[in-house]
Amino acid sequence: MDLVISVIIIAISAFWIDQGITRYGFWPDGIPGGGFIPVLFGIVALIASVAVIALRKRKHEQPAPVDYTAFIPIGAGVVGIVFIQTLGISLAVFFLMFLWMKFLSKYSFLKSIGVSLAFTLFIFGVFRVWLRVPFPSGLFHLM
Repeated sequence: MDLVISVIIIAISAFWIDQGITRYGFWPDGIPGGGFIPVLFGIVALIASVAVIALRKRKHEQPAPVDYTAFIPIGAGVVGIVFIQTLGISLAVFFLMFLWMKFLSKYSFLKSIGVSLAFTLFIFGVFRVWLRVPFPSGLFHLM
């Protein structure tokens, strides 16, 4: 499984490096551009993934059994992206936090609702109201 993950990370890091250089600019006009950090992170991820593959081939180890619960954060990220696109960021944060607390962390319903609501209102108040950061409002333009 670590081999598959390493290959996926190599592809993602190549994308980061490509986009950082070609689309956002790595070092335009003698200063770091918008692509500076993606290129650096892409290089670090690329080197780490190649090292994992090289060490794996050298040791000839048997792969460890796959723990499928490790994929839950990836699924939550995909659901979060879909929620942000459809519901907007405020409602997406609320629902994701509630679902995570209730079903994965096994908190009570009231505690999950309360913490999710408080956190969402805090984020909304600080960024949307106070700092006036425009949030994605989703398809329904709710918040």
